[in-house]
Amino acid sequence: MAGFLDEVRRDLSVAETEKRHLQHSIQSLSSQMDTLIDEVNSNERELSCIIDMFRQRRIRFEQKIDYCRRQEREQNEELSRTEHKIFYLTELEILKRPLDFGKFPEEIRRMILEWTLVDDSPIDFGLQSSNGHRSRRLAIFRTSKQIYKEAIAVFYRQNKFAMDGTNLERFLFPERVNYVRHLSLHLDSDISMTRILRAIERCQDLRSLHICLVSVPRFQGRAKCNEERMRLLKFQRSTALGQVSTEVYRSSPLKMILESLRSILQSILEGGGFEKPLRKSSRIDSHSTNREMVQLGNKW
Repeated sequence: MAGFLDEVRRDLSVAETEKRHLQHSIQSLSSQMDTLIDEVNSNERELSCIIDMFRQRRIRFEQKIDYCRRQEREQNEELSRTEHKIFYLTELEILKRPLDFGKFPEEIRRMILEWTLVDDSPIDFGLQSSNGHRSRRLAIFRTSKQIYKEAIAVFYRQNKFAMDGTNLERFLFPERVNYVRHLSLHLDSDISMTRILRAIERCQDLRSLHICLVSVPRFQGRAKCNEERMRLLKFQRSTALGQVSTEVYRSSPLKMILESLRSILQSILEGGGFEKPLRKSSRIDSHSTNREMVQLGNKW
């Protein structure tokens, strides 16, 4: 029994010794943990300071970037204003120089000439507006010899010209006769049909012809036209007219007489070409006239 108690005491003594060692170890670990916690806290504070420092630096850099961007926008705007001034001054300098229309490409010159010179309505060379064709637009004819030739061709080929017969020979001087393609004539008692037909024969490029009989024209000299004399008229061209139309002025008191003369004249004009015409338009009914020509007839 005494031996057992001694053994128990020894075990208790060993356990107490181990307990003390464990307590000492716990205290040491606790001390180390406190030290580590202090270091962590210190590092956190230091890291927080570093983060704050970097945030402040970032804010400063962003401010610098915004400033640089504003400067860039202002400089670009200033550059744009400067370029606009340079462009304006350059254009102004160009406008001060004489415009050489002849240096434009041929197609551009033709488009400009057509836009400037071609009119939708007939150009009247009649008694009431003998100077109507002398508009400021025709100043382009005085640009140069080259432009004059090009403008003459466009003006007389693409426009339709209306006049009384007394002005036809004056109108068809050499520079025009080779270009005129569209004519509308009013014939009265002062007109010689022989001279009119000879003048029309000279227009070899003529494409369309309209004749309105206002009163009985002369055959030649003082002799008035009648059906017999009208049939004696000759009209010959190397090519037939593409469009031929005749009418009687609707307000004429000699309407019945003029209608028979008109019919004969229509046949003469249609049969006056050696080649078969591509297209003809005959107006047998004096009332079925072109609106444009009726308006011209009203003027007469």
